[in-house]
Amino acid sequence: PHLKPQKTSLYSLQVEQELTHNLIAGVGYSGSFSWGQYANGDYNTVPGDLITNNNTECRIPVAGNLPCTPEWGSINESRNLLSGNYNALLLTIRQNYHRLSWQASYTWAKTLSYGGNIANIYDPEHYYGPASGSVPKSFNGAAAYEIPGRGLHNFAERAILGGWEISAVATAQSGTPFSMTTSAGFA
Repeated sequence: PHLKPQKTSLYSLQVEQELTHNLIAGVGYSGSFSWGQYANGDYNTVPGDLITNNNTECRIPVAGNLPCTPEWGSINESRNLLSGNYNALLLTIRQNYHRLSWQASYTWAKTLSYGGNIANIYDPEHYYGPASGSVPKSFNGAAAYEIPGRGLHNFAERAILGGWEISAVATAQSGTPFSMTTSAGFA
């Protein structure tokens, strides 16, 4: 009942200019900021207990002066502790020229956030940094060429050959397509 809704603010600005022969170039910025994001963890542990206790969770007993033991249960709680942000420079260019149309875009971005399920609930900001799985650089391009055929005088030729296009799409990006994790012990 103490949780509040998570919040995100999105903003962007794009400027475009037609250069020549219907060639349009653009530059833009896109960003977001999220706050009050949920973090959950076991409050009945000692920070670093898996390392100091050879991969055994050491639970704190209800009576505070007893030694910690793995037999006690966990106390999991979710709180509004986290935030994150995204910033990107966007470059675009496109053109429709006779039967050829093409477009390309380049994105240079940075995402900063907290790592997934926080291992140290007492210090959640400890894991703030570049988001895993983010794509810092991305290039996308597409082209389409309409094969001549609509201008043919013969109805049958126009019906068979008209309206066909040859097209291609290309994408190149940096960053990892997946995140590496390990479930091995800390020993």
